[in-house]
Amino acid sequence: MERQRRSYVADCLLLMALCLLFFWRDLTPITVDQRQFKVGDFSSEFYASAHYAASRLATGQLPLWSPYNNAGHPFLADPQVAVPSTPNNRAHLS
Repeated sequence: MERQRRSYVADCLLLMALCLLFFWRDLTPITVDQRQFKVGDFSSEFYASAHYAASRLATGQLPLWSPYNNAGHPFLADPQVAVPSTPNNRAHLS
């Protein structure tokens, strides 16, 4: 039982180390080494949507409606914005 637990812990530590190694340019606090986003769909559309969602969630409000796109649209219901998506929650709330 103890040997199996050590094996699980070693596997988890190895997986975490590999993730940190792979994403080090996204996680580093050193500005010179950080990865920059290229101009394109992400920076022109998705970043703006994520910023809007984060600002609304930071004030404790759900981003139900966005008045900034076209004449407004149902922001929370838009699947492309993916506000309720679990991987996005970390980005929106940080």
